[in-house]
Amino acid sequence: MTTKKTDKVPAKVLVMQDELNPVPVEIIAASIVRIDKAAHELRTSGLTMKCLIVLIHSMIPTTVTKTQISCVLEALSDLKSQYAPNAKA
Repeated sequence: MTTKKTDKVPAKVLVMQDELNPVPVEIIAASIVRIDKAAHELRTSGLTMKCLIVLIHSMIPTTVTKTQISCVLEALSDLKSQYAPNAKA
C-alpha cells in the first residue's frame, strides 16, 4: 500500500467552543506543534508507513480502515504547516 501526497486545499473546519470558556489560540497552536512533533517521531522511527498502518489498525477496536489510517497519518504531516505555520516548535 502506498500513499499519495496530494496538493488539495484543506476543507474549512468549523470549531465549536464553549462560549463561556474558550480555548486560547496559543493552547491550540501549542497542541498542534506537539502533534507535529509526535508525527515526525513516527515517521523517523524506522518503521515503514505500511508497518505503522498495520500496527495502528491492529490496536483499534473499531471499523476504521487502513486507508483511513493512512489518510490521517498523511494529514498529520501537514498539520502544523497548514494550521499553525508561525507557531514555535
